[in-house]
Amino acid sequence: MRSQSHKTLNFFPHLRLLAGFRTQQDAADYFEVHRRTWNRWEKSGKIKRHVREMLKIKAGYLPFSDWHQFRFSDGKLWTPQNYGLSPNVIESLPLLLQSARDTFGYDEFVKARESDS
Repeated sequence: MRSQSHKTLNFFPHLRLLAGFRTQQDAADYFEVHRRTWNRWEKSGKIKRHVREMLKIKAGYLPFSDWHQFRFSDGKLWTPQNYGLSPNVIESLPLLLQSARDTFGYDEFVKARESDS
């Protein structure tokens, strides 16, 4: 059986555009590297970790593992399910949770779920 090479999807050009860098030169200038270095990074998909993380932050993604696939865009926090939360909705969450606790016995529901795990 012949082995197949699997090409991995290189998302760095897309991430560069999301971060607001129209050209490789724009990104290279921002990160203080030569354009040929940036070109090599994009072609190979191998980029310095600190540059990759900063690029993700500039593109609106959160670099914390618990927040994987969450991102900021258009003044909202976007969930992995593509639901945008505006600041006023986020500010109202404690009130909504308290209302759910009072109305539906939320605390008992959470305790029951925790005991199941």
